[in-house]
Amino acid sequence: WSVDETDHTDMIYSIPSDLTIIDTDRNGMVDRAYFGDLGGQVWRVDFDNVAATGDVTLTKFADVHNGDHQPLFYPPSISMNRERGKRFIAVSFGSGDRTQPMLGSSDNAFYMLRDTDVETGEPDASFTTITAGNIYDATSNDVGSDNDAISATAKSDLAAARGWAVFLNAGEKSLSQVVIFEGKYLAT
Repeated sequence: WSVDETDHTDMIYSIPSDLTIIDTDRNGMVDRAYFGDLGGQVWRVDFDNVAATGDVTLTKFADVHNGDHQPLFYPPSISMNRERGKRFIAVSFGSGDRTQPMLGSSDNAFYMLRDTDVETGEPDASFTTITAGNIYDATSNDVGSDNDAISATAKSDLAAARGWAVFLNAGEKSLSQVVIFEGKYLAT
């Protein structure tokens, strides 16, 4: 199987990373893949039957490009989570141009985005692509504030968002795959 701009008109950037593949229903067959591109887009591919080449659905899961060039060179890390009794797939990744590691003017971030369509098959018809405006800015760590009012507001804003981002200092970038291990987000 393959996907290209004939499957989605926004698929116009190179894809340098590996795919992250998962078996969401644990039947021993791959049914979903996630990957990023050089335009800051994250893609989701759903397989009805991985052995049948025609049963593939491509969805633009997220577009983190917010006016700044945020290329995604590494595959996202995937973890199943539960929050307030509902399951979601955490799609975690970092942005940064590894071809220009010393570029001091780049703006990048680490992300964790929630995919609430955890069942096999294509996303619900109401699904919309996650954009920068749907992502909580966790850079200042207001959730961990000692001020109860600030912390409560931040927790509410985070719960309403479709994920979070921690923006890096100018010139900093993610230069390896993010790893999620025992509830911790590990990145360089």
